[in-house]
Amino acid sequence: MNRLENSWAKLKKLILKGLLMIMASYPIMLCVNFLLPGNYYYEKYQVLRAMVWDSISDYIFLIVVSFLAYYLASSRTLYSKLRTELRRNHLDTEVLRWNETPYIAPAHLYNLFFPKSFERTLQKRINDFSYRYTVDYFRYRIYNNVNYTKFSPAARGTLHKLFSTSLKKVFRYIFILLLTLTLMIYLYNGDSQYVLWFTPALVYVARRVFTFLFAYLNFRYDMLSIDKFFEDNYGDPEPKIKWSDLSADKHLGRTIMKVWKDECLSRQNLYNHLLRRGENHTEFDCPSLASKPYENDIPEWVSHADKIYHQKKCEYFAKHNQVEWVVNSKTNVVSLNEYKLRNN
Repeated sequence: MNRLENSWAKLKKLILKGLLMIMASYPIMLCVNFLLPGNYYYEKYQVLRAMVWDSISDYIFLIVVSFLAYYLASSRTLYSKLRTELRRNHLDTEVLRWNETPYIAPAHLYNLFFPKSFERTLQKRINDFSYRYTVDYFRYRIYNNVNYTKFSPAARGTLHKLFSTSLKKVFRYIFILLLTLTLMIYLYNGDSQYVLWFTPALVYVARRVFTFLFAYLNFRYDMLSIDKFFEDNYGDPEPKIKWSDLSADKHLGRTIMKVWKDECLSRQNLYNHLLRRGENHTEFDCPSLASKPYENDIPEWVSHADKIYHQKKCEYFAKHNQVEWVVNSKTNVVSLNEYKLRNN
């Protein structure tokens, strides 16, 4: 959970605690009055409670409907769907941007290192195919002898392109929100109660808009986290990591395999828990398990991949009369567990 999500969770807990304290105050004050009849504080509490009740009693139905509208906005479901959609759009865009180079997209490698589900319920987490989608991209390319033609990726796309589909929905909800406010102002005839009946619609639309904006801010934070990870470990937010360096017998390949095994085990355990299976169940049958990142049979050309790479790179820069710009970068990735602990 990143800082924005953590802050929002703390705020919701604080509001919930406040509501629970208000609800608990009545039985507590009854006990106080029972033990100390005619207590001054109980009398003041009764006066305050009567004032509050007189203020809201005419709007009880409105408050209930507003809470119902807030609940029907389904921000959790919408938020999870948006975050998953944005991550997939980002992955698709980055894989395509680096596709004509001999290097893996940093965002692709990051998602292989740190699989994450934005779903909140156990059922939905088990049916989240995001990590499987990421691994399928990897399987397709790792032992595919691609005839790459470039040694630098295209320029990064802007954020609004990744968010374009969701932005249309945001603008639609903002339009509905402004339309509702306009109707409230137009129909206002001095009777404040009449205007307040627009509150449920405002609550519903406002929560949807907030969820979209919150998802966007967290997505932006995720992109910065990816850059920070590679900056910390490679000295460059977009390091050029060759596909040949990701073979199963190399350090990065072994890391990818370890993450895959841990993720499969974790997901299968959740699936077993959902089905209330015993500890003796050893079959891996969760429907969202990702396939093994590497094939058992390694093609022969893989052993010559580095030689082919250097030959093509020399030909490319000679043909274009360019000098390769070498960036001094770190080459050793720290332990993933160490990195997670450092940045929590």
